[in-house]
Amino acid sequence: MNHKIFSSVFVCLLFAALIASPALAEKDYRAESFNVWVDVQPDGSLLVTETLTFQFVGDPFTFVFREIPREKTDALEIVDVSMDGVPFQPGTGAGQVEVENGDPVKITWHFAPTSGTHEFGLTYRVRGVILHEGADTLYWDAIPFTHEYAIDQSLIRVSYPSELTPVSTPTLEGTTGSLETGTGMFSFTIPALEPDAGASVFVQFPLGSLVSQAPAWQMEQTQRRAWTAQAAPFGLGAGILMVLLSLGGVFRLAKGFQRERTNQIPFSSSFASPPDKTAPALVARLTGKGTAFLGTLFDLGQRGVLSIQEQPKKWGTRQFEIVRQPNRDLLKPHEQVFMDKLFQKAKDDRVALSTMSTLAYQSEFAETVDEELTAAGWRDAERVQKRNRLVLLLGVGLVAGGGGFVLGLLMEPALSSVQGKIIELMLIGAGLGIFGTMLLSLIWALTISTLTPEGERQAAAWNSFQTHLQQVTRRHVPATPDLFERYLPYAAGFGMATEWGKSFQKMENLPLPTWFEGLQGSLDDGSFAAIFAVISAADTSASSGSDGGGGGGGAGGGSSGAG
Repeated sequence: MNHKIFSSVFVCLLFAALIASPALAEKDYRAESFNVWVDVQPDGSLLVTETLTFQFVGDPFTFVFREIPREKTDALEIVDVSMDGVPFQPGTGAGQVEVENGDPVKITWHFAPTSGTHEFGLTYRVRGVILHEGADTLYWDAIPFTHEYAIDQSLIRVSYPSELTPVSTPTLEGTTGSLETGTGMFSFTIPALEPDAGASVFVQFPLGSLVSQAPAWQMEQTQRRAWTAQAAPFGLGAGILMVLLSLGGVFRLAKGFQRERTNQIPFSSSFASPPDKTAPALVARLTGKGTAFLGTLFDLGQRGVLSIQEQPKKWGTRQFEIVRQPNRDLLKPHEQVFMDKLFQKAKDDRVALSTMSTLAYQSEFAETVDEELTAAGWRDAERVQKRNRLVLLLGVGLVAGGGGFVLGLLMEPALSSVQGKIIELMLIGAGLGIFGTMLLSLIWALTISTLTPEGERQAAAWNSFQTHLQQVTRRHVPATPDLFERYLPYAAGFGMATEWGKSFQKMENLPLPTWFEGLQGSLDDGSFAAIFAVISAADTSASSGSDGGGGGGGAGGGSSGAG
């Protein structure tokens, strides 16, 4: 009996151990403490000693790293690196330290796989961090603001020559802590810090008490600001000059597009019906609105060239197919291209309604519509070519202006005189002037009409008709059921097929289009749901494309971690 109990207990313990072992194997770590001693030397340099105690849990760890930025320093020198009190020598093997002298300086402790609690020490000397800002100012990021681990507690201690007295009360930024002061020192005791939570210390001493002059990087920054102030008028002047020259060139080119304006619009009031029998696709291109090929779809449906048939639902979504009918109706050139492109990959005379979206990327259809507009005397082919050349020229100017701006920015690090700063700001100013002028001019160029005067009159008439259709959809003017199918091709061409369908969706006695075939039972309730689904699906397919035309802050900080 005892043997059975022992076996059961053993099995349970073994099972628990197997369950617990993956969790125990997960790597995790935290800092039990992160202590920093900043010793201000008589020459104004800082001797910084960091002591970081890590607790490693789970899988063994093999390295710890610390990154210290060189920004806002004149020099940074690594003095000592240790682990558990044992000094590390340079190298990349276990028990060695790897120092990468870039910006930031990266220090990596390499050690044999280990877990448990270990102490890592780092001492380095940094120069050029005492600023001249009306006083000798120390602003030091003691605890880095980038670390993925939590810190249980931290002590920051700052010592300085005992004969000096701060002219400001030491402050702690980034977190809270208790301040303790004494002769030649002060310290902050900080409670727990979350990951990526750091701390900075700020204190000021009498001007000239620690350093006789500002750090080299600060003097260079001040010098560059002075150069910038001297060079700014040259940069501004270059920018204004380029704007004026660019505008002059654009205005000169714009004269080529001027022509006498005419107010001879062939109507005295808004159109409540189509002005003529122009095909919906041509109307869409003429007015620059909507989707030409969608208007063609419903137009060909009305004429019996196509039909749309509902298919069984797939994944809960209604499916539709476009079916080619044996119709002998004479097709216009753009309609023939429409049919050829729509059915070019069809094995029979039917394709999915979603295939419509591919027509958005068929330039041949749009080109054919444009040719018909040109043949009708509504599109000015020469004016199109002139506008295309203008757009290309403005695009080149846009790139040139942007290039000048970027070149000026790239020059900045290499500058060493006011003359260099003048060149930099002149490039930046000229580049911005050209870029801004070219961008605005390009926007204007794209709005230039490529229609003939007669084409503009036709467009005005059709725009008036579109306004009427919009009034119908908003129920500002009365509508009758017969209007739905009659004007659907034009509404679709104007890009308002869905709105058009919604406005008739709840109308009684609405005759359904002859080109639509619903599934048995889908229209038994007399609802408009199926045909509206067709319009929405077609509109969605068409919409996938278009056939229309040095400052504040302190030194130090960086990041830290382990792995």
